[in-house]
Amino acid sequence: MNGVRASTWVARLAMLALVALLTACGGGGGGGGADAGTPPPPPLGVTISGVSPAATLAGGSIKFTSAPTGGQPPYRYDWAFGDGGTLSGANAGAVADHVYASASPRYSILLTVTDAAGKTAQASTSVTVEDASGLNVVTTNGGVFSVGQQVALWPSSYPLTPVRYDWDLGDGRTAQGQDPKAVYTVKGQYTVALVATYENGIQRRASTTINVAVDAPTLSVSTPTTIYLDYATPVTFSPALETGDNVTLEVDGQPFAWFGSGISQAWFKKTGSYEVKATRRNSTGATAVATFSVTVKEPTPPSGLTLAVTQSTVKPGEASASVYLFATTGNDGTDPSNAISKFRWEFGDGTPDADNWSSVTHAFPAVGTYTVKVTGTNRYGLSSTATGTISVGPRQVLRQLAGESVTATRTDGPALQARFMAPDRLAFDAAGNLFIGDAGNAAVRKLTPQGTVSTIKLRFDHCGYWGDSVSAQLAPHGAGSLDLFMNCGGLQRFDASGALLASDASAYAPVGSDLRISGMARAPDGALTFSGSHVLRRLETDGTVTYLAGVLDTSGGADGKGIAATFNGAYSIGYDAAGSLYVAEWYRIRKVGADGTVSTVAGRLENGLMHHATDGQGTAADFTYIRDIAVSADGTVHVLQQDGTIRRVSPAGVVTTLPAAADANLRAIAVAPDGTVVVADGYRHLILRVNADGSTTTLAGVPPAFARIDGAANDATFWGASGVAQGPSGALYVADGMNHALRKIAPDGQVTTLAVFSSNSVQVYGTTPFRRSIPRLGGVAVDDQENVYVADAFMNVIRKVAPDGTQTVLAGQEGSMGYANGTAAQARFYSPLGVAVDAARNVYVADFNHAIRKITPAGNVSTIAGVGGFANFQDGTGSSAYFNFPSHLTAAPDGTVYVSDYGNQRIRKITPAGEVSTVAGRSAYLCSAEGPLGTNCVEGPMGLALDPVNGELYIAGYFGVLRLRGDGWLEKVIASDNLRRTQVGTLPANLNTVDGIAVLADRQLVMTSGNAVMATGFQP
Repeated sequence: MNGVRASTWVARLAMLALVALLTACGGGGGGGGADAGTPPPPPLGVTISGVSPAATLAGGSIKFTSAPTGGQPPYRYDWAFGDGGTLSGANAGAVADHVYASASPRYSILLTVTDAAGKTAQASTSVTVEDASGLNVVTTNGGVFSVGQQVALWPSSYPLTPVRYDWDLGDGRTAQGQDPKAVYTVKGQYTVALVATYENGIQRRASTTINVAVDAPTLSVSTPTTIYLDYATPVTFSPALETGDNVTLEVDGQPFAWFGSGISQAWFKKTGSYEVKATRRNSTGATAVATFSVTVKEPTPPSGLTLAVTQSTVKPGEASASVYLFATTGNDGTDPSNAISKFRWEFGDGTPDADNWSSVTHAFPAVGTYTVKVTGTNRYGLSSTATGTISVGPRQVLRQLAGESVTATRTDGPALQARFMAPDRLAFDAAGNLFIGDAGNAAVRKLTPQGTVSTIKLRFDHCGYWGDSVSAQLAPHGAGSLDLFMNCGGLQRFDASGALLASDASAYAPVGSDLRISGMARAPDGALTFSGSHVLRRLETDGTVTYLAGVLDTSGGADGKGIAATFNGAYSIGYDAAGSLYVAEWYRIRKVGADGTVSTVAGRLENGLMHHATDGQGTAADFTYIRDIAVSADGTVHVLQQDGTIRRVSPAGVVTTLPAAADANLRAIAVAPDGTVVVADGYRHLILRVNADGSTTTLAGVPPAFARIDGAANDATFWGASGVAQGPSGALYVADGMNHALRKIAPDGQVTTLAVFSSNSVQVYGTTPFRRSIPRLGGVAVDDQENVYVADAFMNVIRKVAPDGTQTVLAGQEGSMGYANGTAAQARFYSPLGVAVDAARNVYVADFNHAIRKITPAGNVSTIAGVGGFANFQDGTGSSAYFNFPSHLTAAPDGTVYVSDYGNQRIRKITPAGEVSTVAGRSAYLCSAEGPLGTNCVEGPMGLALDPVNGELYIAGYFGVLRLRGDGWLEKVIASDNLRRTQVGTLPANLNTVDGIAVLADRQLVMTSGNAVMATGFQP
């Protein structure tokens, strides 16, 4: 029973007792009232009559109200609030406020009241205090929105659910409900406040900030009028998309394209005309919608497909028989239907069809007419076709027409019938077999003591590039065995039968890749010693590499042992029987002992007298540049100098000069076991024995004639044939340059001399870049009356030879060099090389003084293009154009002139009006000759000739013979490897060099090459 109920019962009992007492006294009549006294106070009681609120949040205040009864006032109040807090004494009263700092599901409150008599009464109650947290206002986009964008708001309450939501939207509007939607029409920041009321009456509050910072999005869309199916189509949005923006396109409710910033193309997947819906979303998620109409074109097969044939008539085996075919389309980059992604070629010759790109090179195997078809398929799988016709004529070959044989440059057999080309290395074995480095043939030959020449079969059959300083380093031994080293094939070892022995992977760098090999010799103990890069190394018989002397890549002249010694080059080397190694430097002979000790035998490091030789003892003797040495068993060294002088160094170091006449064409020297001295003549392709009296005897080889001999075809000889042209009679006229004569080849092949020109018996070095020891001629041209015009580069005149051989000077003065226009007698030329004549008998001259000259039939000389004495490159008109050593030219009947601009590596065209343009070539090295203008190259252009039927231009030069087609494409017709060898047979064949060229009446070609006249023809 609590204190309130106790007080009630006490009061009731007191009343009953009073009633009983009054009844016993007779109802309280008369005389007894004065003795009764004051009644006692009612018992003390108290109640807690009010709690407001009954529940609150932590930190909230609750008001408690009490009602005491009975007892003797005044009362004393003592409150205990259940959280440790109390209130009593003078500060306490019937009403108490208390703040609860923390939450609890139940706090018990106790009130004790004490009256004046010391009586007490108590009352109690309880309250709930909840945590203030548990309510948040949630929105999207981080609270950032656009004007007009719907803002979603919702509460997050845990763990209790409110029963009422009151919202203040921050712009003067309010709302009720759990998830109101708000739209703000003005940019700004808005504080949204929520009051959430719970079932127990508690109210929680939460707020958030809405930042309306972005303008409402807008959208308009534009596309091209015509759109192609599944093809990149530009789509333009206004305003332009910004970072965070995107647009989605949809058709029939299906999205098909998405755009972000920087994306501007769509691929439309449906043909026809229809509406497209575009929805733009900005960085806040606000949207704008626009619709637009498109028309997407139905795909079609490719249009405009054509087949281009570079040559409608070709000859199998000719370089151009591998026909270049290419297809073109009407594709202008807009309609993808015309963009072909796959080409299929059918050649009509029975070969399998080929899938390829838009171009293909195909060789037709036989004579005939072929229809070539190309099928082009676009991205849609639709196709179209085009055709072209190819006519293949007879096989074209290169043959020798007249002059000395150029085809048998490597002939084995009896020594004096064998042929070599530029031999430049010699070495004897112990049995007297002579091994010959045949550089021009990239071969190694063997001459036996019995006089038979054979060819050693090397590791590779087709070596040969002008990169080796010599054909091979030779080290024969025993009776017919040979070790050799070449850049092509590396170290190769042969037994006495000529069989190639096995080699290891180090064959190309037998003593290390850091040593550039320039000499090799076999030591008496069987080891191979290599020189190069100023150092000597040995390849021992067990395959190990040992160091002998010198410092790698360090030039010097110090004597000493091992690394204390230095070499000024270490080129030709050789051993004596005692094992001492002799080394040829530029101007000295050094000796190296088996322990690597280096000493100087003869010569000086630098004598300052490069073209003077002095006999004497040791360092008192001088050498000019040393080309090669040969070492005898006793240590005698024979030295071949670059000027062809042969010197002998005794074992004691005494230097003498052999009586043999110096010959700068000598390339190598060797000494036989019997002491015979042998040399190689690289110019005349001979192996010579040097006799005791200084004379020489041919041991092997066939010398070139270097003469002017008339006769039938190949019985005739030329010396440096240059220009060539055909006359109306069909006869060929050849400028026999070194013989200073004009030769005639009749249609039956007979060669005669039509004229010999004066040279004033002068033998000098010329003033042009061509080194000449005797007079030289340039080009020739023939007019319609069979008059022949000859460019005499040596005598600086243009000559005219009548059909009967009568010769006159057409223009210039013999022996007078210069540059002057005027009458024929007044004119001066500077080593003119090229000459041509047009239908009006105007004669054109390529003056090596950088000018193109013209001689009229009346004998007046003028300059039609270029500036005499000024070398440069520039297209233009007349004197505004520049040339750089023009070498040859040819003229069309209308007076159009084509010029080989030698120094500029270009072919130039001069119109009758004097306008100069470039039609082929560019200033570049190591580039392809073939291709269109701008990519093709014409290196070292010389003779030119026009095809009178189709106007194609043939060019003789470093690359061989090139043809400039009418479409501007330059292609190779006859090859040239510039290795001084000629290979006849099916084109492209090979010419060693080519100078002059002419197109014959039957459209075959005739060319001058060295001492021969070559021609193309159809194979029988």
